Amino acid sequence: MIRPRHPAPGKAADAGCHGRRGRGPSGARRRRPTPECGWDQAAFRCGRCGAEHTATTEADYLKAIGVHGDAHAVWDRLNAIERSGVASILRTILSAPDLAAELLALADRQPAETGTGEAHRRRPAPPADKKGRAGRAPGPRRPAAGGDGDR
Repeated sequence: MIRPRHPAPGKAADAGCHGRRGRGPSGARRRRPTPECGWDQAAFRCGRCGAEHTATTEADYLKAIGVHGDAHAVWDRLNAIERSGVASILRTILSAPDLAAELLALADRQPAETGTGEAHRRRPAPPADKKGRAGRAPGPRRPAAGGDGDR
C-alpha cells in the first residue's frame, strides 16, 4: 500500500503539488518528486505471513521485498528442527553484534587451524589382510563363482 503525501497548502488535491503531474514549477519534467509532494512512504504487507514493512524510498522498498522473499525461500527449505535451531542461533547472534563479528572471524580462521579439509571427507582405505596386503574389509565370505554354496 502506497500513501501519497498531502498536497502543499493552497493546492488542490487532484491537481498535484505543481498543478501538472510530473512537472516542476517551470514546466520541466522532473525525475523524482520533491519532499513537499509525492510519496512519503510505501508499506509492504506479505500475503503469506502478514509481515509489514514500511520504506521511505523506492530502493528501500524493493530491498525490503527482496529480502523478505529470500527469507521465505530459506525458511521453506528447513525442517522443524532446523527452523528451531536457526531461530535460536539468530536470536543469540542478533542480540550481540560483536558476537556475530567474532563468530564470522572464527569461522574464517577455523579450517586453517584444524586442518579439516578434503582429506577428512574421503572414506578410509580398507584394512590390510594378515600378510599386509590391502584388501576388502573382513566380513561374511561369499560362495565361489559357479558353486552352489551348499558343499
